[in-house]
Amino acid sequence: MNVGDIVTRARKREPSPETMLTADRGNPDWIATEPREAFFLLGKFGLAESRLVWDEWEGVGGMPSKPHIHERYVAFLQGNRDEPGAGLLMRSLDYVTNMLGLDPDAFVHELAGSVIGDNYPAPDRMLRCCEKIVHAYLVKEMCASKPPARPYDLFATEGGTAAMCYVFDSAMINGLLKRGDKIAIMAPVFRPYLEIPRLDRYSFAITEIHDDAGLTELADPSIKALFCVNPSSPPPVMISPASLNKLAAIVRDNNPGLAVISDDVYGTFVDGFRSLMSVLPRNTIGVYSFSKYFGCTGWRLGVIAINQDNVFDEKIAALPAAQKRALQRRYSSITLGQDRLRFVDRLVADSRQVALSRTAGLSLPQQAQMALFALFALTDSGDSYKRVCQGILAPRLQAPRPEAQANSTPRPEAQANSTLTREMLVPPPRKLLPRRGYTGGGVGVGGVCGLLCWDAPRVSRAKA
Repeated sequence: MNVGDIVTRARKREPSPETMLTADRGNPDWIATEPREAFFLLGKFGLAESRLVWDEWEGVGGMPSKPHIHERYVAFLQGNRDEPGAGLLMRSLDYVTNMLGLDPDAFVHELAGSVIGDNYPAPDRMLRCCEKIVHAYLVKEMCASKPPARPYDLFATEGGTAAMCYVFDSAMINGLLKRGDKIAIMAPVFRPYLEIPRLDRYSFAITEIHDDAGLTELADPSIKALFCVNPSSPPPVMISPASLNKLAAIVRDNNPGLAVISDDVYGTFVDGFRSLMSVLPRNTIGVYSFSKYFGCTGWRLGVIAINQDNVFDEKIAALPAAQKRALQRRYSSITLGQDRLRFVDRLVADSRQVALSRTAGLSLPQQAQMALFALFALTDSGDSYKRVCQGILAPRLQAPRPEAQANSTPRPEAQANSTLTREMLVPPPRKLLPRRGYTGGGVGVGGVCGLLCWDAPRVSRAKA
């Protein structure tokens, strides 16, 4: 059931048990096709490499061999140059070797093994080449192409949902947050982020921040963490540059130990977007999901980003001796030196109850598709795909809401060159995240989630 169906039922006053179950899930009604075409063509290469290694029995292959695999890959792409997806695979190879400095054999071997899923993820946190590719993507899309002084360590997760669960759990386990702590939430916000802190396990004391003036609350050192969705949903607005700078100054000057958890899933729809992970890299745990921008909610592709220079490792190092001993016991099966175990690696271990962390990690095919989505954006020098997405959203942002369309005059079809400008997502002056009548409930058709799956008129190229 999509948002349009929910609105139709509400208009007819029909009861719907699915309404609250699907209210907080925004699913795009479009997908990025070329990265998927590249994935399926890559699968053909992976199977060919498997058979090259072992063809003793029908239906059984081996594990791709690394020596000279780059040369075989180039020959494969040349022989399949007219196949859908070949262009992206060729551009990607050029990009990773010339722009990221990756060894071509290492890159192709990682992709070939990943697409056929022939092994456990190693490293468990994220594959080496995949991490470098996604890091470059996050710098481009989350940091306005301005890399931080120190790089981020990435942890590939089963979507943004799993990422948030892992962050909450490990923060509690490692003493970064305690039951009953004071936290701040930028509101309005994705409803589960209001519900999770109220669970008995956490019982956080919540301060909601609704505007620019409310940012001064963060100067209170007793507030241990800040949670935000940026751009928000609902409503579809992002934190203004002025408010970002003000927030950063408050944290640096008054609350340097503040933990910031920023969900930036919608940031890729905005030109020149800057996440809090860019503005406050030491303090911020960045959570990003590929789901919305590439139309891949079913793939479950997310990532946690933590800068190598961060307050979380420092806080763990400063814990009382008794708490450190307890953590040493917890992680003793994977390390002899708990003090040297970084928070990002604790996230990985905790995601599999520590004892099962040897088989932790996002599946290899998922990481292969994640890398191809990232490379699709990185090699799109003119951001043509972003312009298409903005063109899809712009009419929905400006059009009457679905519930008002029954009695409205039909709208003109969306223009191919429509753009979702930065101003459309930046709130009015002196407003951080205006309420716009939101009360914390409902289906959120006014937010970004609603814009993604709204049953709005679309231009179809299908022949009658």
